[in-house]
Amino acid sequence: MFKNYLKIAFRKIIREKGFSLINLIGLAVGMTACLLILFWLRDEFSFDKFNANFDSIYRVIHEQKFDDQTIHSSKAPVPLGPALAENFPDIINYTRYGTFVGEVLIEFEENAFYELGGAYLDPSYFEMFTIDFLRGDQANIFPDRYSMVITESIAKKYFGEEDPIGKSLELENIVPLKITGIIKDLPQNSHLQFDFAVPFTLYEAWGADLSDWKSWPAYTYIQVTDGTAMEQLNEKISNFLQDKIPDNRDNIYLQPLGKIHLYSNYAYDSPAILGSINNVYIFTLIGFFILVIACINFINLTTAGSLKRTREIGLRKVVGASRGSLIQQFLGETIILTIIAFVLSIALIELSMPYFNQLAGKNLIVNLKDVKIIIGAFLIILFTGLFSGLYPAFFLSSFKPVKTLKGTLKFGAKSTFLRKGLIVFQFFLSVTLIISTMIVFKQLKFIQNKELGYNTDHVVCIQSRPGMYRNYRTFKENLLRNASIVDVTATSEEKGPIPLNPGSFSWKGKNPAENPNFALSEVDFDYFKTMQIKIVKGRSFSKELASDSSAVVINEAAVKVMGMTDPIGEQFKLHGKLHTIIGVNKDVHLNSLHMSIEPVVTRIYTYLPFSLFIRISSVDLSKSLKTIEEEWYKIVPDFPFVYTFLDERVAGMYKYEQEISKIFTFFAFLAIFISCLGLFGLATFTAESRTREIGVRKVLGSSAKEIVFLLSRDFAKWVLLGTIIAWPVSWFGMNLWLQSFAYKTQIGFWVFVLSGLLALIVAFV
Repeated sequence: MFKNYLKIAFRKIIREKGFSLINLIGLAVGMTACLLILFWLRDEFSFDKFNANFDSIYRVIHEQKFDDQTIHSSKAPVPLGPALAENFPDIINYTRYGTFVGEVLIEFEENAFYELGGAYLDPSYFEMFTIDFLRGDQANIFPDRYSMVITESIAKKYFGEEDPIGKSLELENIVPLKITGIIKDLPQNSHLQFDFAVPFTLYEAWGADLSDWKSWPAYTYIQVTDGTAMEQLNEKISNFLQDKIPDNRDNIYLQPLGKIHLYSNYAYDSPAILGSINNVYIFTLIGFFILVIACINFINLTTAGSLKRTREIGLRKVVGASRGSLIQQFLGETIILTIIAFVLSIALIELSMPYFNQLAGKNLIVNLKDVKIIIGAFLIILFTGLFSGLYPAFFLSSFKPVKTLKGTLKFGAKSTFLRKGLIVFQFFLSVTLIISTMIVFKQLKFIQNKELGYNTDHVVCIQSRPGMYRNYRTFKENLLRNASIVDVTATSEEKGPIPLNPGSFSWKGKNPAENPNFALSEVDFDYFKTMQIKIVKGRSFSKELASDSSAVVINEAAVKVMGMTDPIGEQFKLHGKLHTIIGVNKDVHLNSLHMSIEPVVTRIYTYLPFSLFIRISSVDLSKSLKTIEEEWYKIVPDFPFVYTFLDERVAGMYKYEQEISKIFTFFAFLAIFISCLGLFGLATFTAESRTREIGVRKVLGSSAKEIVFLLSRDFAKWVLLGTIIAWPVSWFGMNLWLQSFAYKTQIGFWVFVLSGLLALIVAFV
């Protein structure tokens, strides 16, 4: 029987090449989109599952409750891990994981490179997490605090084919670390990524106090016994923290390892390795939409072209074929066509995967042996075959044999209405994707053009180095002697203001019951001038005034929270010391526009300058950069000169949104392509079925333009109806998406008008 269906299906393809090709291409492209999203979903849900202890590992999350918001941080007090393991029998292991701030210079003989992926670890990390060791004694991986574990890639980069065990790499020209282990590169689906790791106790050697409960430099992970009641454990450890820090009003809780990648957007989480469960839902829906659009094409073209099969159906019924057997036959034909389309989609996936990886920032591979992919592909084929084939099968099998053989069969209003309804639904889905894509791009443009409150143009950013810390003043003075250098400043932070712990600050008149969210920024004297941040009240810092070492400048958001009309001259208590407020600066966006502007207190830095900012002349950029490089090597000749531009750094905050917009565009294009393909097929069929009418109209003097308008008019009104239905749905859905931004664009009416015009152009062209 299957062989018979196969023969009929191939005969039909050969006999109706045009319509069959449209159906096959539509289904193949639809399934390609669905499978690409399936591979993407497979990767998103696979994060950290390679760990043998996946179900028993949790991350400690720190929760701070302020008056206007609650902030979740993924870092915890440094002594918390050891204390939890000691006091709670259910916790059988812990590890702390800290990251190096910025790039670190690593050297071996003539090889010297800046590396970003450095980590501080407890040795227990290698017990809790599944790591593939190539060399080294895993049981004693850190024999002392000056040991080091490197990945296979780092080993090849510095040592080639030599054995690195026992050799030393030098960090920042300060300390040599002996290599005691080599591991395989960490899987890309691990939320923790590092290229080299050193003992956590190295923090202590560099001056950190590992017993300080108010120090939060690292992530803490714990491993629990099987069957642990997590709700009760969460409550116990939160109470435990209150005992350790009596004046603390914060909370801590445990986050399962399996929830970190898709359900985290916490302070200190790296956006480079975090996903979003909302995007999982969005792209699952997009894949479903595109597949439905492709299936609708098939249904419309099959039912529209069914008149060509009326005689065949009539003869089969006359010779005894039941309606059930005809349904089985037509459904079988559809399944066979679907399988052929699936084979084509595999070829399309192989061709498009490199491009899709670029869009998605992934490194996906086409693995058709993966059981979950096989099950997903089977369900896609089954859904496509049944959804595309059921209605046409029931529709074709319902034809009356007498009417089909006499040639008097005509379609009723019901079937025509359904076909038009499917066109409406198809373009409703397509236009929804178009509008969504336009709004994503509009938000990105809004972000790029948003007034940040400071000038990012022609500002060079450099990470400071040992040697530069002590000689920064000399470096700055030397630079400012050059006409191509406009201003120079520095900050103590890498990524903007640091949140202040509740209780670490106060001011006259502050309500003790209130708990506002404040952040601290430590800067050089010329910070506001260099960054071109406006002082709206009072003045900026002056190196001529010794008293400014204990002065602060606050932003407008801080003034509002403090409830002061004129804060100039008022006292602000910070970490137990009184500071005089000398100025108010205009609010600036130092963080992503996902976050609202927070109250910020700025003071002259008390630690070493970490980030250097140099505003250069726009006349000759290359000359300015050459000047900076020359002065750099005079101060720190052993450290390579590496820089970025501030506008590039700001743009990097929205890399994820840029990737999402490209993926949206890609799938919106596929949806429109499939819809146009189906519309073209229907238009072709309509033209063929109205050949006699078209001939008569031409004889009577109708022009080609008038005939095209006549044929397109009917489609246009259904396309326009689908567009109008898409408008409120798109508006509601994209408003929800925009809620993730504290500052967002307005969804202008022109977006909907333009989508309608595009849809009409598609219908008429």
